[in-house]
Amino acid sequence: MRYTHVPSLVVALFVLVAAVAIGIVSLVGSASAQEEPQRRAPSVTVFPNVAELSSKTNLVIAATGMVPGEEIAILLEDAVGATSDISGWLTEGVGEFEDEQGNVPAIANAAGSFAGRFPMGRFERNGAEGAWGIIVMNADYSEVLASTPLIFCDPNGKSRVGLYKRKAPDYEKNPDDPRPANFCAPFFEYPERP
Repeated sequence: MRYTHVPSLVVALFVLVAAVAIGIVSLVGSASAQEEPQRRAPSVTVFPNVAELSSKTNLVIAATGMVPGEEIAILLEDAVGATSDISGWLTEGVGEFEDEQGNVPAIANAAGSFAGRFPMGRFERNGAEGAWGIIVMNADYSEVLASTPLIFCDPNGKSRVGLYKRKAPDYEKNPDDPRPANFCAPFFEYPERP
């Protein structure tokens, strides 16, 4: 009986071809993965994170970990959970081009970061003292990328006016007027506090 090496050579050749194919596929796959922009863990911060509820308040909003060149939507969530897209209201650090509605989009820079200044302005009129939030989403609002809390304090009682028909709280005449939030007392002087 004659012993041939053909079956073992065929198996060895098959293993060698498979190893080369796997190596080529992994090289091509890793090269294409490096070409796609990668997102780090997104985060957002706001300064100051305890602010006065006033039309003159300015917030600085900074986001990191975005895909470079990615358009993002920045939402302001008020104390009752209603959100407003404020991307077009940011005054600094925004993109160069307007969209179809005339808004200037918020676009991450080459490092995947974004920063802008938000003047509170008219948003103060609908606000209430309490916990708010800044939410960063992708441009089509399908994914929340990051969020951070924001506290608005109202030392002048503007946000409590709507709860009663009077123009401002007067705790001597009307002791049942709603009081300011306790967590705001260390940050602002409340002249109406007894």
